[in-house]
Amino acid sequence: MGQLKGRRARSPEAKTARRGQILEAAQRLLTDADLGGIAMDDVAREAHVAKGTLYLYFRTREELFLGLLEQAFEGWFDELDTKLAGGQGWIPATALADLMTASLGRRRLFRRLLAQLGPVLEHNLEDEQALRFKWRIAGRLATTGALLERRTVYLRPGDGPRLLLHLQAFAAGIQPLAEPAAVVRRVLQAPGLDVLRVEFEKEFRAAVGALLTGLERTN
Repeated sequence: MGQLKGRRARSPEAKTARRGQILEAAQRLLTDADLGGIAMDDVAREAHVAKGTLYLYFRTREELFLGLLEQAFEGWFDELDTKLAGGQGWIPATALADLMTASLGRRRLFRRLLAQLGPVLEHNLEDEQALRFKWRIAGRLATTGALLERRTVYLRPGDGPRLLLHLQAFAAGIQPLAEPAAVVRRVLQAPGLDVLRVEFEKEFRAAVGALLTGLERTN
């Protein structure tokens, strides 16, 4: 992306590259900071673009990080599609729970953004932006959900997309418990608070395993 520094992107290819450059900068910043502590000025400096240029691609901070979340969604769905389409035979509930846990367990940035979707990222958006995002996610849910239904005997038609929504809800809910604020992490070391110390993969696997095992038994 270095060739774009200090130059205005004019061609569609250059504009796509510039947008990617900005998203990469936002991702780097989010690696070591909370979303609430990152301003548009910070992203512009990290991306080596003028603040005015940044606003040509993302009109609000929420739109910028929603773009980063959409990118993360695409990577997750792509991985699941590859694994589901490339295998053969039925996937038992325990194996599917393991697959989903491993997939989300290594996607910390995705989990952090997912936890901010409702409370933060979907605010301060225009209808067009929100609708485009929802249509994109709905399309991927339908595709990956259909693959899930074909690879299992316990998911009925329409259950695949719904399962993926449940997984997102589990991840978004567990993530803040697994990575609380610094002050909470400190006080959780106090005696008697062991039950509140949450490991994401352990708790997510337990929740997903219970859900899928229940579906396998009843369907």
